Amino acid sequence: MRIAQIAPLTESVPPRLTPRPVAPGYLGFLGRISPEKRPDRAIRIAHRAGIPLKIAAKVDRTDDTYFQAMVRPLIDGHNVSKRWLAARQ
Repeated sequence: MRIAQIAPLTESVPPRLTPRPVAPGYLGFLGRISPEKRPDRAIRIAHRAGIPLKIAAKVDRTDDTYFQAMVRPLIDGHNVSKRWLAARQ
């Protein structure tokens, strides 16, 4: 039994729907600032990739020490946008 080679059918897909590589304008982190969510890791990954990171998150009082020690020092206002941080409650 021979199996025919299968090739993509690009002719059947309209050109406007064909995926194209896109350079990301920024990365996003949406969640709670906490050790479990690891926004510090997201910041380091964004720095290494050379892509800006926008963070939309809240900082609970119980996680404020973590935020101050591990996250805030990494927010430079240029590559990591602090204007997206929600007010602490």
